[in-house]
Amino acid sequence: MFMIYTILYYILNMDTIFLCMKHMKIIIISKKLQKADIRYMKELYQKYAEIKYLIAKKNMEMDNKNKDDSIIALEKLKQEKLALQIKLKNFQEEFVEKNGRPIKTLEDQKPIRKDYLRYKELKKILQAS
Repeated sequence: MFMIYTILYYILNMDTIFLCMKHMKIIIISKKLQKADIRYMKELYQKYAEIKYLIAKKNMEMDNKNKDDSIIALEKLKQEKLALQIKLKNFQEEFVEKNGRPIKTLEDQKPIRKDYLRYKELKKILQAS
């Protein structure tokens, strides 16, 4: 609160501004402002607008960087899924050649079970995005 009073004191002439505290709210009662006051307030507003613009620009740059990072991560996940898909397909073909039947049980999947689970996880992640 002290800071607000101080800022208002320096921004505007205290001869024209009266501050009242009522239910923890500041009420500003003013007489007609002088040209000097208006000019000073305009300069401060321009500085405020400039700072606000710089902050928005920085936030936008950070958002774009995060989007780029997420796109790269998504592409890596797609590549990992494709590699696992190829690996699992090769395993299935080798299993059929070796045993004369397709994979039916968890026991059949045991040598490559971790890859199956990771493939399922990647598939869910990529479908959600």
